[in-house]
Amino acid sequence: MIKKNLMKTFSVIMAAMLAMMTVACGANTTTSESTQAVEETQEEQDLENSMMASSAIASSEGEAGKVETVYVKADANGAVNDVVVSEWLKNSDASTELTDTTDLKDIVNVKGSETFTDNGDGTLTWNASGADIYYQGTTDKELPVKMKITYTLNGKEITPEELAGKSGRVTIRFEYENTEKQTVEVDGKQIEVYTPFAMVSGMMLDSDKFTNVEISNGKVISDGGNYIVMGVAVPGLKESLNIDEDKWEELDTDGELENKLSNYFEVTADTTNFELGMTITMASSDILSDFGLSDLSDSSKIDDLKDDMGELNDGSTQLVDGTQTLKNGTSDLKDGVSQLYDGTKELKDGTQSLYEGVVKYTDGVSQVNDGAAKLAQGAATAKDGSGQLVNGMKDADIVEKAQKLADGAKQVSDGVNVLSAKLTGMSDMMTKLEEYQTMLGQIQAAESYLKGSGSWSADTATGFGIISDGKITDKATADAIIQGASATSTGVTTLTGGISQLDGGMTQLNQGMTTLTTTVNGLANFEENTLDYDYDELNKDDDPDKVTTPVPDPNPDPNPNPDPNPNPDPNPNPDGGNGDGDDDDNNGGNSDDLDLFNSLRPGNGNTDATGDDDEEVSTADLLGTSLFQTNDDGSVTLTKDEYDKLLKQANDNAEKAGKYDVLHEKLGELNTSVSTMSKSVSDMSKSVTTMKDKSAVLPEGMMKAVQPYYQLLGAAQSAEKVLTQALGSASALAGTGSSSNGDSMAALKQLSDGAKQVADGNAQLASGVSTIYNGAVALDEGLGQLSSGASELSNGTSTLASNNAELVDGTKKLNDGAGELNNGVSELNDGAIKLDDGVQELLDGMTKLDEEGIKKLYEAFDGDLSEFSDKMQAIQIAGENYTSFGGANTDEDSSVKFIIKTDSIKSL
Repeated sequence: MIKKNLMKTFSVIMAAMLAMMTVACGANTTTSESTQAVEETQEEQDLENSMMASSAIASSEGEAGKVETVYVKADANGAVNDVVVSEWLKNSDASTELTDTTDLKDIVNVKGSETFTDNGDGTLTWNASGADIYYQGTTDKELPVKMKITYTLNGKEITPEELAGKSGRVTIRFEYENTEKQTVEVDGKQIEVYTPFAMVSGMMLDSDKFTNVEISNGKVISDGGNYIVMGVAVPGLKESLNIDEDKWEELDTDGELENKLSNYFEVTADTTNFELGMTITMASSDILSDFGLSDLSDSSKIDDLKDDMGELNDGSTQLVDGTQTLKNGTSDLKDGVSQLYDGTKELKDGTQSLYEGVVKYTDGVSQVNDGAAKLAQGAATAKDGSGQLVNGMKDADIVEKAQKLADGAKQVSDGVNVLSAKLTGMSDMMTKLEEYQTMLGQIQAAESYLKGSGSWSADTATGFGIISDGKITDKATADAIIQGASATSTGVTTLTGGISQLDGGMTQLNQGMTTLTTTVNGLANFEENTLDYDYDELNKDDDPDKVTTPVPDPNPDPNPNPDPNPNPDPNPNPDGGNGDGDDDDNNGGNSDDLDLFNSLRPGNGNTDATGDDDEEVSTADLLGTSLFQTNDDGSVTLTKDEYDKLLKQANDNAEKAGKYDVLHEKLGELNTSVSTMSKSVSDMSKSVTTMKDKSAVLPEGMMKAVQPYYQLLGAAQSAEKVLTQALGSASALAGTGSSSNGDSMAALKQLSDGAKQVADGNAQLASGVSTIYNGAVALDEGLGQLSSGASELSNGTSTLASNNAELVDGTKKLNDGAGELNNGVSELNDGAIKLDDGVQELLDGMTKLDEEGIKKLYEAFDGDLSEFSDKMQAIQIAGENYTSFGGANTDEDSSVKFIIKTDSIKSL
C-alpha cells in the first residue's frame, strides 16, 4: 500500500491531486451542528452544505479532542471585518473539569450553562460535569492566508458598489497570499515550507442573471435555478516544492499543472443586472491526509521507488511494442473481414438483381399469358364472324343480286331518260311525280332499317328491292347482311386488341429475359472471381472424408496445352518405397499427409503452369514446420496432434466444398434454363411480330367483307339524293310552264346525270360485292389458322406462367439468405473496424503515456527522488503541525478549519 501511494504521489507530482479538491472526491465528513455557533441564513447553510459535500476537504473531528472552526466576516473585496472562533471540547472521559488553552476574548458558552475559570496564564478551566463544552470567542489575529477579491466588467476593473445592477461580461478573481511559513526538520535537514492550505471558495449565481459561466480552476454545478460555482487554490504549495524550472517545463508542457497549483482562480460569466449573494471560502491545512498520501517516510521506500520507476520505464516500452504488434494483427483482421464483406455485398447485389429480374420476367409471362388468352378468344370470335359472313353472303346470293342491282340501276337510268322525254312533252308529269315521290319514301325506309332506326314494313321491302334491283326483298336476307357486318366489326376490334396486348407482353418478356440473362451472367462472374475454389483439389478422391462428386469447373483452363515444365516425380515408385500405396515419402498410416495438407488449400488465385490456381506444397517445404517430425530411422511423419487438426480442417473444407457443389450445380441448371427460355422467347417474339404484320391487313380485308352492307347503304343514299333532286326539278318545271323551259331543261339534265351516276355506282357495287365475297372466304380460312395458333400459344404461356410463383419464391429465398449473410458479415466488419480503431487509440494512448508521461517523469526526477521526498515530508509535517488558530493544549489532538464569508453585492 505504501509503495502504491508513493507511485501515485510521484506520477502526478502530488500537486495535481491536491488541486482537484472541487471535483467531488467523495468526502464523507460533514460539519457538526455543534460547531455552528455563528448564526447563518438558509442561503449560507445551503451553500456551505453543497461545498462540504462536493469538496475533498476533510477534518479530523472524529479523532481530535478539540475541534476549532474559525468564522470570518469580510467585505465584498475580501477585507476582514470580524473573526469569531467556535470551539468544541470533547469530554470523552466524562471528566468534571476540562482545561483548555486559548487566546480568544469575549468567551461565551453557546450550548449549555457550564462556567469556566480564567487561570491568568492563557488557560481556562471549565466545570464540565461530564459534558462536552461548546464556546466561542473573538480575536484580532491576522489570518494565515489573506484573501483579495477583484471585479472587472467588459475588461475594466470596477468596484463592487459600481458593479451592482450592471450588465456585460464580468470576471471575479479570488487571489490568496499564504503568510504562514514553518521550518521543519527532515532527516537532520532544516527545510522551510509554507503551511499547505487548500482554499475552496464557493458562490451561488442566479441563472436568470448569469449565463455562460466558466471557471479557471474548479467546477460549475447547475442546481435548479442557480449555478453553484466552486474554485480552488493552493497558495504557497508550488513555492514549497521548489522544482527546477527546466524540469517543471518538461512536466507541465501544456500549463495544466501551473494552473492547478496557482494561488488564484477566476469566474467569468455574462451578467444582466448584476447581483451577488455572499461567498464562502473554506480552508484546511491537512490536505495530505485528506488524500491519504501521508505515508512518505524513510529513504528505503525512496530506493524502492527508484527501482519501481526503472521497471515502470522498461515495462512501458515493452507495453508499447506489444500494443503495436496487436495493432498489426487487428489491421490484418480488419482488411480480411472487409474483403469478406465486399464479397457478400456483391453476392447480395447479384441475388437482388436476380430476384428483381425474375419478378419482371414472371410479370411479363403473366401479361403474355393474358394477351395470348385474349388473342385466342378474339381470333375465335373473328372466325365465327367471318364464317357467318361467308355463309350469309352465300345464302343471300349477294354476288348475283348485286349484279342484278346494277342491271336494275341501268334500267332506272334508261327509264329516267324516257321520263325526261316524257316530261319534255309535259304529258303525264303529275302522275310520274307521285310515283317518284312514293319511290323516294320506300328507299328512305330501307335506309333507316339499314341504320337500325327503322322497322320492317312493305315499303321497307320495296325499298330494298329498288336499291338491290329486286335481289333483296325479304327481312331475313337484309338482317343477315346487317348482322354479318356487325360481327365482323366486333371481331376486328377484339383481334387488334388481343394482338396489341400480346405485343406489349412480349416487350416486357424480352425486358425480363434481358435482366435475367444479365443477372445470371453476373452470378457466374461472381462465382468465378469470388468463390475461386480449386476444383482439382476439391474433387480428389484420395481422402474418404472429402467430396468425391465431380464439380464442373466454371473457369476452364484457357491453356489446355501440357505444362512445358512438367517436373516429373524423381521417385516414380507408386508407393514411395514404403508400401503405403502412394508416391510420397511418408511412412505408416500417415501416407496421405502431404495430399491431406494440400487438400486444405482450395485455391489461392495463383495460376501455375498447368493452368489451375492451386499451389501444391512439397514435403521439403513442410519439413521445417511443426507439422512433421523426423524419426530415429530418418523417416519423416506427421505429428498426431497436427494430423488431427489437419484432418478436421480437411473435413470442414469438404463440407464447404459440398455446399459449393450444390450452389454451382444450381447455377449451371439456372444458366441452362435461362438459355433455353431465351431461345423460346426469341422464337415467340418473331412469331408475334409476323402475326402483328399480317394482322395489319386484316381490317382492310374484313372491311371489304362488310361492303354488301355499305354498298346497299350507299345505293340508298345515292338514290335518295338523285330522286330528291329530280323531284325538285320536276316540281319546278311543272309549276313554271313553258315560260321556264330553259330551267326545266337544266333540271332534266341534272336528273339524267344523276340516274347515270346511280347506274355507274351500282355497276361498281356489283364488282365490289364479288371482291368482298372472295376476300371473306380467304379471311375465314386465315382466321381459322390464326384461331388454332392463338389457342396453342395460350396453352403454352399458361404452362409457362404456372411456374411463376415457385420461381419467384426460390429467388426470394436465395436473396433473403444472401441478405442475412451480408448483414452478419457487416456486423463482423463493424466489430473489426471498432476493434482496430480501439487498438489504435490504445496504441496512441500508450505511446503518449510512455513518451510524455513515464519517460518524462523518469528523466525529470531520476536521481532527485530523495530531495523531492524530503520536500513532500516537510509539507506534510507543516500541515500536521498547524492544528489551531485560537490556541490549544500542546498534548491535545486538535483540528482547525476556516470559513470566510463575504458581504453580498446588491443594488440599493
